This record gives sequence, structure tokens and C-alpha cells, in this order.
Amino acid sequence: MENIFKEWRKKISEKFDIQDKKSKLIIIIGFIGIFLIMLSEFIPKSPQKYNNDYKENIQNNEVISNQEYINELENRLKLIVEKVAGVGKCSVMVTLKQGTEYVYAFEEKVVKDSEDGDQRSQSRNSREDTIVVIEDKQGGSRALVKTKIEPEVNGVVVVCEGANSSVVCERITEAITTVLGIGAGQVCVVPAK
Repeated sequence: MENIFKEWRKKISEKFDIQDKKSKLIIIIGFIGIFLIMLSEFIPKSPQKYNNDYKENIQNNEVISNQEYINELENRLKLIVEKVAGVGKCSVMVTLKQGTEYVYAFEEKVVKDSEDGDQRSQSRNSREDTIVVIEDKQGGSRALVKTKIEPEVNGVVVVCEGANSSVVCERITEAITTVLGIGAGQVCVVPAK
């Protein structure tokens, strides 16, 4: 590596006919800087916490409708419940208390004004919150999601062939309450006709 720099220095000195060491050093540093800038275009960029690509990935991954969430949850519960001994074929229905809640990133600006009078002083504070908006690749803009709060399950109904047995009903209820973290009173298991 050192030989390469010596060759560069010699070639640059010959080209520009520079005798002063400081001038040679400045020119060499300049060329090295240009080389590093060109080289940086080929090095993959590391993800940063708040760069636009990261923000867009968060936004794109977060966009899921409540109905899609319910359908996915029902399908996963059905797969679990059908594996319980004695269940047979089943259908599952899930209801939610509310939909998905998004907490958006805010930029906070606080302004403090104070006045001192003869015998009294006044102080005024004003606060301004602004939602952080990012631009997407299509040229549009949207709010930056800080947190996504998943919907809370209100209740689950399971209709299955084996629900005539109290043992099977208890197993289903226990499985669902464990998976969803809800109470047994929120699970209804009924026999199929």
C-alpha cells in the first residue's frame, strides 16, 4: 500500500512539476479524498434509525386492515383448535373491541416567554405539536407511525363437532384463553349441527 502512495506522489510531482512538499501533500490528500468519495458510492449504506427507507418499511408493514387481522387470527385459531383431541371439524369467529390503533410521531416545540415588571412577573408558555410527515418513493407523504397497538379481542366463538363433550369444550377454552390472553367468559364453544 505504501508503494502505491509513493508511485502516486512521484507521478503527481512529475505531472504538476511541484517542488514544495506542502503543495504535494495537499494535492495528494485531495486525490485521496476524491478517490474515497467515488469509492463510497459502491459501499452499501447501513440502515439508520430514521432514514426514509426504514420509515417506508415500517409504514408498509403496518398497513393491514382489521378484517385481514381477524381472518388471520381466525385461521390460526382454527388450526390450533382442530388439533385438540376430539374436536373434529370446526369454525372459529373472532370479534374485536376496537380496531388497530396507531400512535404517530410528534415533533414538539415549546416557547417560553417571561416578562419582569416592577412588582410582579408574568410567564407564558406555548406548546406546538406537529406530526412528523415522511415522503414515500411515489412522491406522496404520510405520517410516521411510532407505535402500532394491536386490536384487543372481545370474544371468540368455536363451533365444532366434538363440543358435546365437556372435556373437549374445556380443552378448547383453555387453548384459546392461553393463546389470546383473554378470560374463559370470552370464549364460547358450541356443538355443530
